[in-house]
Amino acid sequence: MIFFDALRQYEFLQHALVTALAIGIVSGVLGCFIILRGLSLMGDAISHAVLPGVALSYIFGISYFWGALCFGLVASFLISSISSQSVIKQDTAIGITFSSFLALGVILIGVSNSSTDLFHVLFGNILAVTKTEMWQTILIATVVIFVLGLFYRPLFLTSFDPMMAKAAGIKVQWFHYLLMMLLTVVSITAMQSVGTMLVVSLLITPAATAFLFSKRLHYMLALAALFGASASFFGLWIGYVYNLSAGSSIVLFAAAQFVLAFLFSPKHQLKYARVYRSVGVSAAVLGMGSLFFFSSDTMKEDQMNVVVTNSILYDLVNQVGQEHVNVHSMVPVGKNPHEHEPLPEDISKVSEAEVVFYNGLNLEAGGNGWFQKLMETTNKQQNQDYFAVSRTVEPLYIDGTNEKTSDKLDPHAWLALENGQKYVTEIARVLSQKDPEHQEAYQKNAQAYNQRLQQLDDQVRQQMAQVPRENRLIVTSEGAFQYFSKAYDIPFAYIWPINTEQEGTPQQVQSLVDRLKDSAVPVVFVETSVSKKPMESIATQTNKPIYSELFTDSIAPKGEIGDSYYAMMEWNLNQIAKGLTQKSERD
Repeated sequence: MIFFDALRQYEFLQHALVTALAIGIVSGVLGCFIILRGLSLMGDAISHAVLPGVALSYIFGISYFWGALCFGLVASFLISSISSQSVIKQDTAIGITFSSFLALGVILIGVSNSSTDLFHVLFGNILAVTKTEMWQTILIATVVIFVLGLFYRPLFLTSFDPMMAKAAGIKVQWFHYLLMMLLTVVSITAMQSVGTMLVVSLLITPAATAFLFSKRLHYMLALAALFGASASFFGLWIGYVYNLSAGSSIVLFAAAQFVLAFLFSPKHQLKYARVYRSVGVSAAVLGMGSLFFFSSDTMKEDQMNVVVTNSILYDLVNQVGQEHVNVHSMVPVGKNPHEHEPLPEDISKVSEAEVVFYNGLNLEAGGNGWFQKLMETTNKQQNQDYFAVSRTVEPLYIDGTNEKTSDKLDPHAWLALENGQKYVTEIARVLSQKDPEHQEAYQKNAQAYNQRLQQLDDQVRQQMAQVPRENRLIVTSEGAFQYFSKAYDIPFAYIWPINTEQEGTPQQVQSLVDRLKDSAVPVVFVETSVSKKPMESIATQTNKPIYSELFTDSIAPKGEIGDSYYAMMEWNLNQIAKGLTQKSERD
């Protein structure tokens, strides 16, 4: 009963359930017309083809919805036009349009040169749905179902026998475009809330499942709505109870419904249906039963409950709070904070937390990212419930950009030890404010830790002074070492300026290769959080080997080198100093 207890307690879960049910019902109903017309891949194509609109919306500062809607409608029009006015079949037209628009979106994201992770918009989190998004989804679902009901007869005729419909005077092409428009609106609305994977699944799977039971359209519509709603409900239930991705759980539950229908539907009975039915029913009973008896860990009541966004902050808060805090990190060790999808446990613990710490400076995907949506969903107030540890840091902006706006902030402030000390001081300030009973302990712990960091900082400055002037260049994949460069007066170079999804454009690679060929710097480095292939290519072309991996966005797993902030910084600094004092191949 843990799910129903949580449903009564948490508003975010109520929003998620209502939104999921609305999307499940409208997608199931609309999906019936889609699969009957052989357009199952259109939902997937449109969901990906809107990426250029998302990027342009960001660039021009408008709502993602309108940019995505424009490109979704253009994509559906192009696909229909190519397939109807040429010998090219529809699946080929979908492939051409889908891949072209997706490629354009990737280029536009690169051109925007932002630390905001625009890809995250395409993979939303239903547990982070806001009240506004919930009502928007309900409104659009209601309008779409009303339109489908209003034009039920012509849509019915054009779906089953377009030639007969045309002979009867029905404008077949008009209703085709109407259906494409409805598909685009539903896809984009659901995409904003729950992501591409979920909406594509719910547009196809419940309708396909219903089709196995009945080919009479009105029965099929009712069954598809039922299957879509049940997949949304039970998928969210399983995702919450077992702390799994809610969207993925909904998709898998919908797929399980289809498999069971394929095996047991009256028109698709297999030879060993009784055996399969017995096994399926037994498994379902055991699975559902386990949901009632499953229990999850709760936060300790004798400590202050603190949630942080990444493993670096997890370590720093534990260093300051020690036995007085119980800390949960949302982003696991080794994972990029830009790409995080909050799990049910994360949202429950944020709801219960007395303090939430985040890095800020756009690390958590900025004002439109997962963190901000999570704070809105859990009704947390900035500087009352959640705090940026970078509050006192002097911000730098992404290298190479001429814009000094908030969305161009470089988030990697912690890679300079002087900023790490500011993080520690800010954490101690907030913990003392929230828990004055242990203020003395927090301040004492922070002072002791900052002394260690200052000693390491002094040691680093001595080591860096030994690096020959001609060797003073840190080369990495991402331009994450700007704060480090400023603190220790050592230049830095990189392939791409921000975001680990990139691999570097030809111009970026060529620019770095040319610079290194004319440089005496002996080695290059690669971060633990990115693919090594781009830097391996640079190393091969310039005859400058990769000396070591460096930590940037995460500490290492416990027990390994770099498993704390101090340890990761000590490793980075020692490796950089040793690597740059190597003799160059040119010497």
